Amino acid sequence: MAALEFWFRVNRSFRSTPSHPITVPRGQVAHRSLVEAQLHEGPFTLVFPRGERRTAEMCSGVSGRGPFYQLRVRGADRLVPEYIKHDDSLLILLVRFQRKSFAFL
Repeated sequence: MAALEFWFRVNRSFRSTPSHPITVPRGQVAHRSLVEAQLHEGPFTLVFPRGERRTAEMCSGVSGRGPFYQLRVRGADRLVPEYIKHDDSLLILLVRFQRKSFAFL
């Protein structure tokens, strides 16, 4: 089982954008670690603190700040629970278990 963790501060784009992006901060998680743990691409099950589940996908790209990885919510049900507020700090745990990827908030 591979696992990586990082802190995420809930921002405006997470609350208002339909894909609810969670960018993996390079300062906390080396991109090489994502690749080695096989957490750098593909589908994820996103699990919120009270057990709600959503489908997500790890995407990559390049911005003005350089390369990035971002977890984006996909599928028909993209609602974020109301109890998750702007400026909340969440510990994100990325886990690969039995060839499936999970993100626990």
